[in-house]
Amino acid sequence: MEYLPEISVVMPVFNGSMFLRETLNAIRTQTFANFEVICANDCSTDDSLDILNAYAAADDRFRVYTTPRNLGNASAVAKFGVNLIKGNYYAYSSQDDLFSDDWLSSLYNRAKATGADAVVAEMIWFYGKCPEKNTVWLGMENLKDEVITGRQAFLYSLNETIHNFALWKRWLIDKIGYYDFGMRADEYTYRVWFLNCRKVAFASGRFYYRSDNAEAITEKLTLKSFDTPYNTFRLWKLARDNDAPHDVQEKLILTSIDELLHFNELTYLTAFKAGKVKIAECYSAYLFENVSRVFNKRTLDNRSLLRAKIVTQNYLLFRLVTFYRVLRRRLGGSLRGFARTVLPCSLR
Repeated sequence: MEYLPEISVVMPVFNGSMFLRETLNAIRTQTFANFEVICANDCSTDDSLDILNAYAAADDRFRVYTTPRNLGNASAVAKFGVNLIKGNYYAYSSQDDLFSDDWLSSLYNRAKATGADAVVAEMIWFYGKCPEKNTVWLGMENLKDEVITGRQAFLYSLNETIHNFALWKRWLIDKIGYYDFGMRADEYTYRVWFLNCRKVAFASGRFYYRSDNAEAITEKLTLKSFDTPYNTFRLWKLARDNDAPHDVQEKLILTSIDELLHFNELTYLTAFKAGKVKIAECYSAYLFENVSRVFNKRTLDNRSLLRAKIVTQNYLLFRLVTFYRVLRRRLGGSLRGFARTVLPCSLR
């Protein structure tokens, strides 16, 4: 008889052997036993696949699949794994995260008790080598016993009152799917899921997000990292189209603009010249959506407002600002006098 789990945990894996056993053990020893783990191996070149196969041989709740080619994008690998799940609920794990023993049971029991479509775990910023730095995600203290609407959860997630590490009902995946347009498209996916939830609850089970893994995919600068400004831009569009507060919209688009300037600098300072294509694509999206209209003088200082308006309306000035910042990094203070004569203060 085919094993039908209640919960499916999807774990994207790429060259994660350093912490992989520890993470797999943290799942295997959960007090809630009716689960499966979809181990989505993204063509690892270390011994990650051997580790995964050993766990799958010892425990048939662990299922190993390898992508047809290296996707190099955690969201794309997660989507690959999500399409293989059998459970009625879905949860995500990175290849280096840890969990309290009651992580799944507390989420599941709360979901059943409240009828919630998503149940958010308590999250800890985890530092394995420096446990004194471990920090609880702030913002959820007053929500622990609450059941809120999906729209409330969406808005809380935009200002980072709550995070996205939750137990989700399967129907959200069946209805909406999983976005993979960029490295951080998962953050967009979960916000869309929140919007479609009828109820969102909270549980005490702990998700330990490893914060000191320098080898994590999301910590390394790659060409796919240049998706970041566009990912934030897509979040801004989602916020705008769903009538999020104006200050939330402004913060998101300003963050995207700052990211775009930063990554454009990197096309001059690093070997990632090809990143200019992604920069241009994001800038074109700004122009198409006329993002400058979201700026509001009442909530932004003039310098930020002018810089944002100018760099989103004139590509030549956008490039000039970037070029000045690159020169400033390389030459330092000797450029300050020159800048005062050439650039308005809002652009420096």
